[in-house]
Amino acid sequence: MPQSFTLKFNESTLVPLDTIRFIRPLDDEERARLTKTYPDADMSQFNTSITFTGHSQKLARETIDQFRDQGLAFANLGSGRFVPAANILSAEPFTKSEATAMDDKGYALKSTYRSRVVTTAGLMLSSAHPSQVMDRRAKALGLTGQGAPAPKPAGA
Repeated sequence: MPQSFTLKFNESTLVPLDTIRFIRPLDDEERARLTKTYPDADMSQFNTSITFTGHSQKLARETIDQFRDQGLAFANLGSGRFVPAANILSAEPFTKSEATAMDDKGYALKSTYRSRVVTTAGLMLSSAHPSQVMDRRAKALGLTGQGAPAPKPAGA
């Protein structure tokens, strides 16, 4: 299936792929919390949360695999966050001194981050090393080596 540049969710909502920061699956704990916040809504129907460039969020009925069925390729940045692979521009090391500086500014990092990932939808931190991020991007996009297209199977 050719790569898509839009994401369709909840039957009729269509958004440009480059505006998506990440998508993450919803777990039962989060659904329970959302049910308390929105008691009149049936949260059991939602499977993922989509976070956009401006950090706004929408809930979607589709799963990550159903999004992949639309022709979307995702790279897992860790912490259950899946980024459209085409949105990843670069990955650099995130150092302990940078983590300390963030801590000094009052940010509480919940995980150990190893890379700073630049995407079309903004900067993100990842628990994966920069080379792992770029390898995951390449694999999701069907690329191998230095960005060369993956070889076609024999007889294709």
